[in-house]
Amino acid sequence: MRPTRRGKIVVLLGILAGLAAIAAVAGYFFLTSIGVVGGDDPRGSVEVHIPRGTDASEVANLLEEKEVIASALGFRITVYLEGGAADILAGRYELRRGLSARGALRALAKGPQIDFVTVTFPEGSWLTDFARVLGEKTDIPAERFLALVETGEVRSKLQPEGVNSLEGLLWPATYQIVDRDGPRSVAERLVTELENRVAEIGFASVEATGVSEYEAITVASMIEAEALVDEERAMIARVIYNRLQVGMPLGIDATISYALGEHKSA
Repeated sequence: MRPTRRGKIVVLLGILAGLAAIAAVAGYFFLTSIGVVGGDDPRGSVEVHIPRGTDASEVANLLEEKEVIASALGFRITVYLEGGAADILAGRYELRRGLSARGALRALAKGPQIDFVTVTFPEGSWLTDFARVLGEKTDIPAERFLALVETGEVRSKLQPEGVNSLEGLLWPATYQIVDRDGPRSVAERLVTELENRVAEIGFASVEATGVSEYEAITVASMIEAEALVDEERAMIARVIYNRLQVGMPLGIDATISYALGEHKSA
């Protein structure tokens, strides 16, 4: 007995329903595998820094790299389906590893939890080093900071007329820099810190050498760059001041290295 037209339609619909069910199950497992659906599986936390100007696709890559989510693709799909790209703010977040894409998006929507970053400038840092560290650790563009401290836009009370560079006039130390700080406020803070330290130390001991405060700071920078151990500092200072008094070229590695733009290696 040949199947009727109605019977063929029923069979076809059954096949299509089966295929749809298979596709739904496969789709569910696929979306689960990339974190679009399913619950969170948190396992520890990690700090995530989202720089200014980062788009949702770049955020997805960053979250996957930090193991916050399983798949950048899953996060992109979630953002596309649910929206929320505009709610992702630049800043620093403390996020759990192993979140679903939806969980990560919800966490980011709450805004940054960390509003500062700890930045260390090593002793002996040049202006280029300060700028590089800021560029690596914060959203402050290295080139903008360097322009401020090299052109006289930011000045120190210890800076003579006619000298624009703040080389040697920024205090190297560890600072907590707030994300909203701009390059000018950071530069001014580093300048003020050195001025305060100089005021605490005083310059009574160098008056007999016949140099100014600025020159004494320059000499101190040379000593810092030249000395390998603390015991060498006093000897190096005597050599420099003696040569200055008789007008001799200093001829020390620190000045040569600076002229060449290369840090002295230990």
